[in-house]
Amino acid sequence: MLWFATALNPVWWLTWIASLPVLLAAARVSGRIAFLAALAAWAIGGLNQWSYLHGSIGLPWPIALLGVLRPALVFAVAVILWLAFIVPGMLVRAALGFAGAWVCYEFCLQRTSIHSTWGNIAYLQMNCLPVLQLASLTGVAGISFLLFFVPGALAALLSAKGKHRDRLVALSCAVIPVVIVFGSGTWRLSKPLQGMRLRVGLVASDTSRNLRPRDPEQIRKTFTQYAAAAKRLIEAGAQLIVLPEKDAIVSGEMTNETDRIFAQATQGAAIIAVGVERWTPAAKLNEIRIYGPDQRLWATYEKHHMLPPFESNVLPGTTLTILPAEGKIGCQAPEPAGALRFNSCHNKDEPL
Repeated sequence: MLWFATALNPVWWLTWIASLPVLLAAARVSGRIAFLAALAAWAIGGLNQWSYLHGSIGLPWPIALLGVLRPALVFAVAVILWLAFIVPGMLVRAALGFAGAWVCYEFCLQRTSIHSTWGNIAYLQMNCLPVLQLASLTGVAGISFLLFFVPGALAALLSAKGKHRDRLVALSCAVIPVVIVFGSGTWRLSKPLQGMRLRVGLVASDTSRNLRPRDPEQIRKTFTQYAAAAKRLIEAGAQLIVLPEKDAIVSGEMTNETDRIFAQATQGAAIIAVGVERWTPAAKLNEIRIYGPDQRLWATYEKHHMLPPFESNVLPGTTLTILPAEGKIGCQAPEPAGALRFNSCHNKDEPL
């Protein structure tokens, strides 16, 4: 279940029950067997990332293996913590400890890792819009907590431990949060949208020949395909088209050709944002190039925070980019003492 729950096209509902078999078994075996079973189960499910970590990214196999085993070890520890509360019949504490252990692990990663929340289990719910609404209150931590708390409480209920009253409380803890989250999320999605609508189109390709090509002819073919896809989205009503980071390595005349292809692709009706790695005689830049409805290059922005060691040879940007915006749109605006905050809307003359 974990294998399919954490795949590139995740089956979101499997995440809610994937840990149940391990927890139910843990209540009936020794702590050592429970720990090893939990470690093995999560590691086997996490092997679906191996081709990405070792193959696509090219991480050395010991580091890729660590990427698989580290969350498996945390899951095994969380199972043992759950079991430690189950044995004396503290069912709700078992669910809280199980969920809390995992969320603490993700929080530590978020605070210390250069990847921040990359790999957070909450992202597996992207295809379940009602659950995503919880993030507006709690962030991703609230979603992660529920994904462990609910099965932890359900497994506690089915463990045949604790008193009758404790089992009723565990049942409530397993059912009530699900009803509240799905019910409130569905209600929130049913409310009519207020203010400006912006239809966004996304274009990407994972075909190997389209991944960061350097040959001018291949870049031309790739960008022509991207531009054709962007045109179809614009015809379908998209107002902003976003392409991935580092679509290709461009320099010199190829930069001008890139501008020509995507400026024409806007069709005078949309904005297109294209990510490239642009090489100049002075530096390598991780850049986004933005083309406006007037079929011109509106602006460029160089990425500020590079990912070591993969981008250590890329020059960080130092300036923000301001775009002309019609109507009202989410943007950055300065606060006292030079702080920055994200506002829900601003006038068109203020920075985007």
